[in-house]
Amino acid sequence: MGESTQPQPGIEAAAFVIEPSLEDRSVRIRLPEGREQTGVTLSRSELLNLITLLGQTHAALHMNEPFPQTLEGIPIPTTIGPTWYTQPVPEQNGSLIAFYHSGYGPVAAILPRFHVLQLVGLLEQQLGLMSPLRPAPTP
Repeated sequence: MGESTQPQPGIEAAAFVIEPSLEDRSVRIRLPEGREQTGVTLSRSELLNLITLLGQTHAALHMNEPFPQTLEGIPIPTTIGPTWYTQPVPEQNGSLIAFYHSGYGPVAAILPRFHVLQLVGLLEQQLGLMSPLRPAPTP
C-alpha cells in the first residue's frame, strides 16, 4: 500500500505531540510540556478506532453544514494505490465507493447516480491523457 506521507517521530500538531513507534506498531499521543496530563499510548487497532471516532465526531459537529462546493485549494491527504471496492446501492440510486486510506483506514462514500455518471465521464477523459498500458516484458 503506497503512502504519500510518513509520520515523523515527535511531530507536534496543534495541542498534541505524536510519537509513532515502528517497533511495537503503536503511537504515543501526549500533550506538550507544561500541561497537567502527559499522554496515552495506543496500539495500531486502538489508533484506527480513535481515527474512526474522531471522524464520526467531526461529522456530528458539522452535521447541518453543507459540503464545500469545491475541493480546489484544500489540502487533501492522499494515498497511492489503495485497495478499493465498489457496489451498487439501489435503495440510494447510487454506488458505494470504498477504499483503504493509509492514513485514515477504511473510508467510503455513496455517490448518487448523477455523480457516478460525472465521475465515469471524467475518468474516461483522464484515461485519454495517460500513457497506454504496455504488457509486462516476458523473461
